[in-house]
Amino acid sequence: MNDFFFCLDIGGTNLKSALINSSDEITSRFSSRNDRLDANTLITHLRSHMAQYSNLLKDGRLRSAGISVAGIPTVDRKGIRATTHLKEGLLPISKIIEEELGIPSLVENDGQCMALGEKFYGLAK
Repeated sequence: MNDFFFCLDIGGTNLKSALINSSDEITSRFSSRNDRLDANTLITHLRSHMAQYSNLLKDGRLRSAGISVAGIPTVDRKGIRATTHLKEGLLPISKIIEEELGIPSLVENDGQCMALGEKFYGLAK
């Protein structure tokens, strides 16, 4: 059985997601337009992204999710405290993913995620 990790990037232009296997390979990716969404529309898009991967998960299990946001995560890293890309302020997106997929998830600022990616997979490694 393969382990997979769900990655989500909530940007100003697009909502992007990817499924990464335990060998750090991107096995699938999906993108949809994101024009200053309200929370309900974002959740609808998120569910659409998760549905895209259902066939891939027949031979594996989803372990966790990481969420990148151009904004400020909550202190507990379970939600979005502030971003210009959503009409609402506070959004408990991690809780939504945990309830929908049954996996742990965390939210981080997209700049921090970029720096971590560079450290572990880029020229800085």
